Amino acid sequence: RDQSSYLTQIRTGRLPLNDHLCKIKKADTDKCKKCNRGRRETVQHFLFECQEYKTLRSKMDRAHKKAKRNLKMILRSEQHTKILLRYVVNTRRFTNGH
Repeated sequence: RDQSSYLTQIRTGRLPLNDHLCKIKKADTDKCKKCNRGRRETVQHFLFECQEYKTLRSKMDRAHKKAKRNLKMILRSEQHTKILLRYVVNTRRFTNGH
């Protein structure tokens, strides 16, 4: 999938995660089925909180340094945006079977 579409979906809060999918009647729950902690699967949860992606996130956090977990700051920098998109792709959350 084109990374620019991920970027647009991150900016608009419309990544195909359960929180968004439930609002448009494409999922039966808004909860995250990856970590099963009863949390809504929002963009914030997927990028910065979900325990399923803890290892990948720690790599992203180290690369972001001061911008760590600050989406506005990350999106202002081309370098940080590339790191964020690499994380999204590496989670394989949006590939078939996930």
